Amino acid sequence: MSKLSSGGQKDVAGPTPRIPAGRHLGIDQFRFFAFIGVFCIHFYNMSGKFIDCGACRHALMPLSFIGRFAVPFFFVTAGYYLKLPKRGDSALILAYARRLLVPFLFWAMVYVLYDMATNPAFPFDELRHVAYYRHVILYGGPGYHLWFLPSLFVCILCVDVCACVMPRFYVATTGLVLFFVGLALIPYAPLLLGNGFVFTHDTRNGPFFGMFFVAVGALFKNRLDGLSLGQGIALFAGGIATQVCEALFLWRVYGQDMLTHDYLFGALPVGIGAFVIALKFPVSMQSRLLAKWGGVSLGLYLSHVLFLKICASSFDKTTAAGSVMIVACSLVSTLALTLGLARWRMTRPLVA
Repeated sequence: MSKLSSGGQKDVAGPTPRIPAGRHLGIDQFRFFAFIGVFCIHFYNMSGKFIDCGACRHALMPLSFIGRFAVPFFFVTAGYYLKLPKRGDSALILAYARRLLVPFLFWAMVYVLYDMATNPAFPFDELRHVAYYRHVILYGGPGYHLWFLPSLFVCILCVDVCACVMPRFYVATTGLVLFFVGLALIPYAPLLLGNGFVFTHDTRNGPFFGMFFVAVGALFKNRLDGLSLGQGIALFAGGIATQVCEALFLWRVYGQDMLTHDYLFGALPVGIGAFVIALKFPVSMQSRLLAKWGGVSLGLYLSHVLFLKICASSFDKTTAAGSVMIVACSLVSTLALTLGLARWRMTRPLVA
């Protein structure tokens, strides 16, 4: 999200790739992998609504599950490059407000306008009520994936404020407590609070899910740098296994859909492990292209759902070939638009 520091990585097959000033090649390429994970999740979730090819949905199930490393990874990455002052700095908060909330407002407007133009059931009457705009800010509205940017800003704000008044260990502990509170209120509510308990707010949004990841990235940089690639892989694999076990348990006991979970205990080691892998993964000359695309992962993330919707209305949704065309055209269009906007100074803040 912010400017990145360069990494001292070595090529495993040939000369060391030139790393552009202010970038980390491994993290940038994993930003692109994380985007692909998010894309698979959203295509899988949306396919249940408007794509009738069951074979494609089943093929995407594993990718949809594994792809949930992306959001924790993005949170840790944002924290890793967060430069916290020793005292509270309003300029830092204002800078992140511009950095995150300006593209959020722009893309939220794009998705609302697209929904107005294409959805016969668009609730025009609700535009007169504050509740509609509150829903857009908290949950993204028609651009449901946009929730990430306001949540990231809230997490950065919480970490910044807490770091001014307490030691870093207690900042991370506060984030961890919030994580477990959110875990108890939504996925584990039937187990801990009874089947009749209903919490209407999605605790993935706001500080509950993300603050701990941002705090770890921001306050424990040296610890992360000191972990090895093997330790990162072990954390990631252990986290995925934990999430699978959790999802199976919640499905068998409480009937919860296994593939809709994006907030489980296993997300903790998955997010940290994925980031360590990105830090330590050997890179090659071929990584530069992926890193270039990963450098505009913000724009890829913000725009891809728009093209999924557009392409889903343009191809035969009942066949595997049509579904492949939806995926291919959505990805190509997302890359083309994002890279195009990134070339212009006026539009680059909307995508990078």
